[in-house]
Amino acid sequence: MDIPFTLRQIQYFQAAASAGSIAAAAKHMNITPTALALALDELEKQLGLTLILRRKGRGVVLTSDGQRILEKSEDLIGSS
Repeated sequence: MDIPFTLRQIQYFQAAASAGSIAAAAKHMNITPTALALALDELEKQLGLTLILRRKGRGVVLTSDGQRILEKSEDLIGSS
């Protein structure tokens, strides 16, 4: 079975959802905001879904697909 994403990408996604912003999640994960955003972009591309909406100055908001993936990821690996 070929899984189209990495555990690290899921952890970054969980961190962004929990923190409500790319910058705060990046700080928590000890990477740059650019690196975290690129990892999330790649995750969305690999899944073929839009998981988060990035709102300049207002953080991130999960889409319905994002909420569903977040719940499944927490069931599988727990929350960050």
